[in-house]
Amino acid sequence: MCFFQQNRRPILLALFILFWATIAFCIVFAGWSITWEMLGVPTMYPPFADMRTIQGALSSISAGYNPQIYDPGDPWKRVMNYPSVWIAIARIFRFGNETSFLSFVSACILGYLYSCYTLLKKSPSVYLLLAMFSGASLLAVERGNNDIVIFSLMAVALHLRGDWIRSIIVLLAVVLKVYPVFSIYGFFQRNIKLFMLTAMLSVIYLILDMNEMILIKSGNTAFGYLAYGVHLDAIHMVGLLFILVLSSLLFWKTGVAAKLFANGSGEYEREMFVVGGSIFVATFILSMNWDYRLIFLIFCLPYFQLLNNKIVKHACSVGVLLSMNVLLMRNFGRYAINADKMSQFFLFAAVFVALSYELSLSTIFAKDVGQAAE
Repeated sequence: MCFFQQNRRPILLALFILFWATIAFCIVFAGWSITWEMLGVPTMYPPFADMRTIQGALSSISAGYNPQIYDPGDPWKRVMNYPSVWIAIARIFRFGNETSFLSFVSACILGYLYSCYTLLKKSPSVYLLLAMFSGASLLAVERGNNDIVIFSLMAVALHLRGDWIRSIIVLLAVVLKVYPVFSIYGFFQRNIKLFMLTAMLSVIYLILDMNEMILIKSGNTAFGYLAYGVHLDAIHMVGLLFILVLSSLLFWKTGVAAKLFANGSGEYEREMFVVGGSIFVATFILSMNWDYRLIFLIFCLPYFQLLNNKIVKHACSVGVLLSMNVLLMRNFGRYAINADKMSQFFLFAAVFVALSYELSLSTIFAKDVGQAAE
């Protein structure tokens, strides 16, 4: 055990490289579908199915169709529920050429894996390694979903200290996928003016592009065991938020939250948690989402691993792994899938309370900045 603790980082990094290199080797020599089926991932062919909707949009536009309404160029006839900026990207990188398309998606995947590698190197943890091998992570790579691009952009912004560069990266992420708007505060907790500016520019963009936002939302097809979140009408959503806010205030005012979530995290881990946790909580409340978006829970694990309360530490970390592994749980039947969904709701509540606790310590809500920093 002592030997493992002393050599944990190189062992974990070696296992990370070995795992993904083995997948690449199997794809080359055994084939795409066979490799992913052996890993329990429901595969689609041709490869990188989600990015194919953007590739197909080029031919759909040529045929006179709006791919956000009807995308006959997609191999599965799915609409393109991404912002139209992806059409420009597809043209620049020549998605119509199969080699160029595969090269682009492969580069995106390498960027995602490098982001994970860097995070694992900085915060070595068995939990973190397992989350990077989870069903959600595997599904994101198999689909070639552009959430991996957003994850990489978020990881880059978290590593940078220049707030103006961060703002540009976050705004780019919002333009590419919308939901990163919920992560803005996580990046600018110490720079309220830039937080307000970045948030204002994001809101202006969303308002000006409202018609497209409606099309994107209507094109969301997430459902079934491979999806997470709730789909509530406005009244029920307000009710749920009221209960959660009230519970968080109760935990905060009584000091329970401080006992549960007191930790030795530095600024980096706290920022990661607020960024990843905000995306998870917001997407959970607003709509159903495909499970690959749970990769943003990876950002929460370093924070959980530094909690002083060992029970909460391991409960939240196990909750992350269960939530990200419905593909594994489905092998044990319907009750296991239901248990997985319950773990997602438990994690949602825990992350919400922890976020509320972190916000209570922030410079916006704390009366004394020096006290908040402590």
